[in-house]
Amino acid sequence: MTSSSNLIIIPARANSKRLKNKNIKAFNNIPLIIYTLKFALNNCENSKIVVCSDCEIIKSIVKKHNIQFINRPAEISSDYSPVSQVISYVLDYLEDGVNKFNTITLLQITNPLRPKDLFINTYKKLLNNPSFDSIISVSEVKNKYGQIINQSFKPINYNFEQRSQDLKANYYENGLIYIFKLNRNLQINLFGDKILTHLIETKYPLIDIDTIHDFKLGEYFLKSYEKLFKHLL
Repeated sequence: MTSSSNLIIIPARANSKRLKNKNIKAFNNIPLIIYTLKFALNNCENSKIVVCSDCEIIKSIVKKHNIQFINRPAEISSDYSPVSQVISYVLDYLEDGVNKFNTITLLQITNPLRPKDLFINTYKKLLNNPSFDSIISVSEVKNKYGQIINQSFKPINYNFEQRSQDLKANYYENGLIYIFKLNRNLQINLFGDKILTHLIETKYPLIDIDTIHDFKLGEYFLKSYEKLFKHLL
């Protein structure tokens, strides 16, 4: 990886609906955002890091870590603002941003429990597969899913009486990391047509913080698996 060929964008909004101020709420006695800042600083070599937010408290935290802060305009700070708008704004804000970087890495504050080698493994995998446009982290799930249509339950990924251990593996987007190549219009198609995956195999459930239950569960796993996350502490 050449110097600063990768741009890390950490988006953050001031107001969250279901869990108020979750991005700065004390997570195991440390503001939640700091776990993502530390991961980026300590585990993402040769990358430029920026935080784009409309929150003054986040701004002060970011400045203390010597990370560039970009004010996020109100028009891209609503509940319905897609992250592609934030990425485009940051690239426009940074002089000649599109030509300076080969890839963009998106780190979400609400997914704090990242393995230490997550970035380098996903980044290398994307570079080693030049036909792909992006890479996302996924986890395997073997649950029985269905839909309720006209009050009647319809299985989606299994047949009734089929054993759980016989199910075909399904995967979900776990939100830990996203990396996009910068050789196309990201606002039109952020992920591209070919999306590579990096499977996360862990001994603990992955946390996506959106409610107080998620928050408390995340704190429990952080304390229970402290050795795994010492790079974040």
